[in-house]
Amino acid sequence: MEELAKLIAGLPYELLRGSVHRPVRSIVYHSDRITKDCLFVCIRGGQADGHRFAAKAAAAQAAAILVEEICEYPAQSPMAMIKVPDTREALAMVSHCFFGYPARRMTMIGITGTKGKTTTACMIREILAAAGIRSGYIGTLGIDCGYGMSAGVNTTPESYMIAEALAQMAECGCGAAVLEASSIGLKMQRLCGMVFDIGVFLNFGNDHVGTGEHQDVEEYFRSKAKLFRQCRMGILNAADAKSARMASVSNCESLSFFGPGQEICACHMKRECSGAGLGVSFVVPALCCGRIFLPLAGMFNVENALAAVSVCRQLSLPPAAVRKGLGCVSVPGRMENASVCPDYAIYIDYAHNAMALEGVLQTLREYCPARLICLFGCGGNRPKSRRYEMGETSGRLADFSIVTSDNPRYEDADAIIDDVLTGMHRTDGRYVRITDRREAIAYALRIARPGDIVLLAGKGHETYQEIRGKKYPMDERRILTELSKNER
Repeated sequence: MEELAKLIAGLPYELLRGSVHRPVRSIVYHSDRITKDCLFVCIRGGQADGHRFAAKAAAAQAAAILVEEICEYPAQSPMAMIKVPDTREALAMVSHCFFGYPARRMTMIGITGTKGKTTTACMIREILAAAGIRSGYIGTLGIDCGYGMSAGVNTTPESYMIAEALAQMAECGCGAAVLEASSIGLKMQRLCGMVFDIGVFLNFGNDHVGTGEHQDVEEYFRSKAKLFRQCRMGILNAADAKSARMASVSNCESLSFFGPGQEICACHMKRECSGAGLGVSFVVPALCCGRIFLPLAGMFNVENALAAVSVCRQLSLPPAAVRKGLGCVSVPGRMENASVCPDYAIYIDYAHNAMALEGVLQTLREYCPARLICLFGCGGNRPKSRRYEMGETSGRLADFSIVTSDNPRYEDADAIIDDVLTGMHRTDGRYVRITDRREAIAYALRIARPGDIVLLAGKGHETYQEIRGKKYPMDERRILTELSKNER
C-alpha cells in the first residue's frame, strides 16, 4: 500500500477533487478490475474510454482516478480526481513508483528494430547466463521473470505489467532485464518511468506503417527514437541507413557496430551445415577468442550477434562467455530447426510479412537445398497489402508454395488465401492451397524429398490459431512430432 501523494509526486498534475492523502492498495486501468481503495487510471483504448467509468469507480470506493478531462460522479464521493496531461505516461510513472522502482535494481537493456529484436534478446540472455548473471525478459516470446517463460499479450505489454514483472525479476535475483521495445509500445508510453542502461537499435523498415499501427514512416521513426531519450548508452547498427539520424536525435552517448571502421565487426564469415542443422561462424577481432559458431541459419544473424557482443562488451563480460553463449543460443520460432526426418530439413519461423519472409527464403536458399518449399498464410484484420506482397514473395523465391491459414481472426480464411493468391499470380511460382494448416503441414511432409528444406512460416513461437476471437491449440512442433510418428 502506498499513499496517493507519493505515487503522483513526480507527475505534473492538478487536483480537481478530494485529497491526495489517501492510501492506495492497487493500480487499475481496466474498468472491470476496479476495487476499493484502488487508483483507477482512465485510459482511452481502442475498445473503450476509461473516462466513462468514473461513476463506477466512485461506487466501488476507489481511492482516486487519474484523468485527462473532467469526469462526472456523485458529489458526496470522497474519491479524488487528479488531472494529468497524459494518463498513459502517468500510468507508467505511478506503476514503477508503486513497485518500488525495480528497474533501478537491475541492468536494463532495451532493444528496438523492425526485425531481430527477439533473436538479439535471446543472444544477450545466453551470454549473460554464460557469465553467471541471471536475467529476466519481456518480449514477443512472453515474460520470463527468472523462473520460466509465461505467455504475453504484446511484444511490449502495458507499463503496469512491465513494472510488476520487473519487481518479480528483482525479487528473483535477476541482475539484468532484457526488453524488446516495440514501436507501438514506445508510442503508447509503455516504457516510460524507467531509464535503460543500454538501448540497442538494430534496423528500420516500413512494415508497421498502416492501419492500427503508425500513420506514416516519420511517426514510426519518432516512436523508435523514444528509446534513445531514456537510456544512458545507445548501441546502433552502423550498417542501417537510419543509424546516423537515430544518433542525432538521441540524447545519450552512443557507439556503433558492424559498419566499416567499427571496433565491433566480423570477419571470416562462413555458412555452416552439419547434422546438427544450419548455422554460421565468424571471428570478432576485438574479442580475441577465436572463431564463434552460431547455430542459427543466415548471415544476417551476424548483425544480431554483433549487437549482442556490443552490449556485453559494454557490461565488461568475458569474451569466453560471449563465445559460449552464442554457441548455444536457440530462439523459439526464429529459424528454429524442427526437423523430424534426417533426409530433409524443416524450419519454423515467425516471418509474417513480406520483408521477413523474403529474408528467410533468401537465407535458406543460400544453403543450396534440392527444393525450397514454403508453407505460409496471412493474418486476418491486417492490411490486405501484406497478403499480396507475401504471395508474390513466396511465388518468386520458393520452388513450391503451400498457401494455408495463419490467424484469420475475424476474417474468412479462404478469403484471405484468395488475396494471397492475387500476389502469387503475379509470378510463375508453383503452389497448392490447403486451408487447414495441420493438413497443409501433413502434405508438406508427404512431398518432401531428400535434400529439401521445408519452411513453416508465420506462426513461429505461437502455439495457437486465433479464429473468431478464440485461440485454438496449434503448436507446429507438436504437430510435426505427431505426424512423423504416424508415418512410422
